[in-house]
Amino acid sequence: MARLRSKIADRLAAQFALLRARRLLATAPIGALTTRRVGTARVADSEIQEPPRAAPEAQLRAAALGDAVQWTSTHGLFRPFCLVQALALQELLSKAGIHDSEIRVGVRREGNSLKAHAWVRWNGQVLGDDPKHVSEFTEVDDISVLGLR
Repeated sequence: MARLRSKIADRLAAQFALLRARRLLATAPIGALTTRRVGTARVADSEIQEPPRAAPEAQLRAAALGDAVQWTSTHGLFRPFCLVQALALQELLSKAGIHDSEIRVGVRREGNSLKAHAWVRWNGQVLGDDPKHVSEFTEVDDISVLGLR
């Protein structure tokens, strides 16, 4: 019963976070939420070091919040864009004391158009999104989104 209450509380918190994120995107000036990384040298995949593993409790909490945002995005009051979902998840993570998450942006070519997608990465893993779907996009290395912190 307590677990069910926790899941419902997370989904309710996710709905409010999604609403705040949607309002932020509607009112923020274009480009106000992005930052460009300067001086980041490209390295081979073999040179990338694994981030230190977070405590198991933090990993479980982060996954639960990701699931809550994902569920609420499908079954909640509205169907938010991926960037709204990412902003909401980052806010919930920060409020839960889970820091150092990043909102990442990727692109892919689809016919004659370019499609973009945003997701949250924390502790070396994708949260609140399907990693297989995310892998279809080429990550834009020098841009990240400033979340609600």
